[in-house]
Amino acid sequence: MHSKTFAEFWWLTSGQDLARMLNEADYSEAARDAFLAFWRDVVCPQLGSGPGPTSGKSSISWDGNPFEYSFDLKGSTAKPKVRVCVDATQLRPGNPSRPLCTATTRRIIAWMRDHLAGFDETWSRALADSLVAPAERLPAEQQRALIARAGHGTSMILGVDVDDAVSAQGGLRAMGKVYFMPCLAAAAQGVSRFEAVRRAVLGIPGVGALPNVTAALGALEDFMAAKPPAWREGVRFLATDFVAPGRARLKIYLRCLAQDFEGLWDCYTLGGRIAGMDEDKHKIRDFVSLVSGRCEGDGDETRGPGDDHLPADRPGLTTVRKKASYLYYSLSADNPVPAPKIAVFSSLTAANDRAVVRGLDRWLDKYGWSEDGGKSMEERIGNSLTHRKLEEGNGIVTFFAIGRKEDPVKKGLSVQTYLTSELYDRPRIRFVDGMPVEL
Repeated sequence: MHSKTFAEFWWLTSGQDLARMLNEADYSEAARDAFLAFWRDVVCPQLGSGPGPTSGKSSISWDGNPFEYSFDLKGSTAKPKVRVCVDATQLRPGNPSRPLCTATTRRIIAWMRDHLAGFDETWSRALADSLVAPAERLPAEQQRALIARAGHGTSMILGVDVDDAVSAQGGLRAMGKVYFMPCLAAAAQGVSRFEAVRRAVLGIPGVGALPNVTAALGALEDFMAAKPPAWREGVRFLATDFVAPGRARLKIYLRCLAQDFEGLWDCYTLGGRIAGMDEDKHKIRDFVSLVSGRCEGDGDETRGPGDDHLPADRPGLTTVRKKASYLYYSLSADNPVPAPKIAVFSSLTAANDRAVVRGLDRWLDKYGWSEDGGKSMEERIGNSLTHRKLEEGNGIVTFFAIGRKEDPVKKGLSVQTYLTSELYDRPRIRFVDGMPVEL
């Protein structure tokens, strides 16, 4: 098969998932068409062949497929926003002479540079110089050794927050983001993943002129200094936005090793360093309980955030999905402390996806986020990911996240529902004589 057929596979799977999500989120036809044209013509051709026996697994999803979708909800608006992350690493097939090559990812970035208003790479290039380029320049044998030590070969992942609007030219309007996985850089430098991230942030040209950014990083450093060494290996991503310095955020994603809600809350507030969070505590406790598939008011002795083991009957899971919760800290030029979020890996705690999505709907109803007469999240998700019913298992829904809306001072929470297509676990298209056939 040729590359056009490969691109068609990704379009007929992920492209249709995203088209349904945009419809469920009530995007305008113009905004939907602009995004889907970008996905079909720019992203899909960079993803290689469809999944097969020799395909490498992406680090973005539990089954190794290269996508993570999400609905973003804010209490001030009932309408969700659609977001997607894609791992365009060369995995299908891999590149034996340059295993850590990022050329396919950079082609998508180049398109964004030419077409997205306000696009700026100042911070992302500096972070890539620290976390990607040194390993990518090594001989192939050393690259393979780093992959073996890190457990995967993904160094950067792209994200797109889709606006319900189009550019002045009628094209895509969106926020582009990039997520750097520090595992390879840490292995190459012989330091912890947190230290690799700390060095990368402090190495950004001009970051010292943004004292709130360095102060927020310092608060996180102080918190981590009191934790066992395993915590410093729990950094999953360092991310930033493709916008100008001063407007861009630096986002650090950290696995949380706490064993109950109070431990999770301690991480959320950085041991009390992020003040003014207590008024949200009951809402977040309810959220964690409900999206974990438990009944409101259940105690922390039931299985939930902090549990560290996957069910034994889930084969083929990628290593990055083997923790039940993580924390996200957003550093910006506006505040001397990070804006935190808690994310719960609900697939570990409930019988099926319907149970956890219904928990989310209960929370949205309780706190007045539901739109009168509008669709439930169960309806939106069930109508978007249609390859199976939500009650048939767990895994479509991966994480639920909650936290302040990118600002620890401003009140108001946002909620994200993260989804995956299960394309590797549940393939649904194959090609026969060059033609797609549904399984």
